[in-house]
Amino acid sequence: MVEHRLEREILQYLRLLEKTQQMKVLDFVKALIKPAKIKNSGLLELAGTIDKRSLEEMIRAIEGR
Repeated sequence: MVEHRLEREILQYLRLLEKTQQMKVLDFVKALIKPAKIKNSGLLELAGTIDKRSLEEMIRAIEGR
């Protein structure tokens, strides 16, 4: 019941917006959902793939040396 009321209220306000604004709302909603789907987006697969020399160069660049 509450879900349907929430959906109706969202649609009510959504209909008041121009099409470009509606598209922004859609993009926002999609952005809210994406992070939940990406969990562990393969970062572990990259572990150990950067060689020591590259890591040292990155450290120097970050520290401004």
